Amino acid sequence: MTPRLKDWLRPVLVLTLWVGSYLVPKRKSYLAFLAGHDKGKFDGNLKWLNLYLQQTAPEIDTVWLTDNTRVATELKRRNIPFKKYKLFPIWPILRAQTIFIDTRHYSLGAGRFSIVQLWHGTGFKSMTAASAFKSRLKAALGRNHYSKYVLVSTTSANDTKEKEVMFGGTNNHATGYPRNDIFFGGIFDKQKYKEEIGVARFEKLVVYAPTFRDHGEFEPFSDGMWKRINQLMVNRNELFIVKKHPGDKKLQVPPGLSNTVDMTADIKDVQELLAASDVLITDYSTIVTDYALSRKPAIFYTFDLAEYRAHSRPLTEDFDNVLPGPFANDEEELFALLEDASWFHDAAYQDKYSRFVSHYHTHQDSGSCRRVMEHVMDDKG
Repeated sequence: MTPRLKDWLRPVLVLTLWVGSYLVPKRKSYLAFLAGHDKGKFDGNLKWLNLYLQQTAPEIDTVWLTDNTRVATELKRRNIPFKKYKLFPIWPILRAQTIFIDTRHYSLGAGRFSIVQLWHGTGFKSMTAASAFKSRLKAALGRNHYSKYVLVSTTSANDTKEKEVMFGGTNNHATGYPRNDIFFGGIFDKQKYKEEIGVARFEKLVVYAPTFRDHGEFEPFSDGMWKRINQLMVNRNELFIVKKHPGDKKLQVPPGLSNTVDMTADIKDVQELLAASDVLITDYSTIVTDYALSRKPAIFYTFDLAEYRAHSRPLTEDFDNVLPGPFANDEEELFALLEDASWFHDAAYQDKYSRFVSHYHTHQDSGSCRRVMEHVMDDKG
């Protein structure tokens, strides 16, 4: 659908939803999951809350709304209720008692709706404030949309403050993110997952998951460095996995490396990859705030920090003051940290790591899904 057609259809859609929301009766205990952050995948907070409900609350009717054939196929295989749509799933949205989302949906800016905002991340990048809109129409729809949030799920008091800036309102609660339950309580079978993605023969998985750049080419390593990393992996029977950000179109992994592979297209849910990995290398990606719950080593490869700050998304003061490091400013520093990980066991570092985890996570357990649903049920009386 072209942008021009979308602009024409949105007022019609908003009007239809507005009128319909007062005419169509809500169906009790009918929950709609409307993905928006990555519509091409069954993943994120929406996925893990949905799976939790399938397992613990069969009396609740859920429906996953998708316009993606691959997602529909996976949901059918998992026996998860879904509806596939072309333009917009008007009827299930109107019938839903509660709508769960993971990004903004301004089309729901008018009408009678109860919305739970699970969002898709927390961290140290500056977010768009609730008062920042590019047009009067979006401002009106946005404010109305935010007012329908019966819950904004956050991970900590600090994250709650961030979400208050983003969405306004007072229904922001530190429930924890549903997807982070994977790190606790035996929910995830690491060996089974490694077998599913074909990497079970490797002793350890080292994951490089950088964020995307808004500027220029993205070449984190020289040809020689790619080969050095690969040889280190060979010597240790480990695998260096590159997982690109969905917005990254620039990073290229050289061909012909035996223990280095770009698995971006193979990874359906990055949270599972994080739970299966043994070391994370990242940069300015907020993915590390989730990964820290695993209490496994994380390295910050910040070779282009000045350029990123100048040309990409602003970083809050948390990046300098809260992140535990270690920071690698060039290839040699990164390789040294990979080659010798004794830094991870240093008592002072572990203390800083623990403070980092606590800064972003009030709850460090497998109860995030439960807490989200407790808030939702309390809201329904």
